[in-house]
Amino acid sequence: MVITGHPDGTLRIWDTSTLSQVKKLKVAESVNFIASVGGSRVLAITARGKGGQFEIFDSVTGKRIRQ
Repeated sequence: MVITGHPDGTLRIWDTSTLSQVKKLKVAESVNFIASVGGSRVLAITARGKGGQFEIFDSVTGKRIRQ
């Protein structure tokens, strides 16, 4: 599994064995940086309006865990 962040505000989860997209999660206006945290969590620097913030998301559900 690989997770990517995109300027359209989505996190996308990819299956590395099939090279296909498994899930697309809309989490913000823009995602500028991501890093895996503990397997099922993703640290993301997101943009909402003029501000940016660090957020942690569950990579399975897309729910925000911490802001």
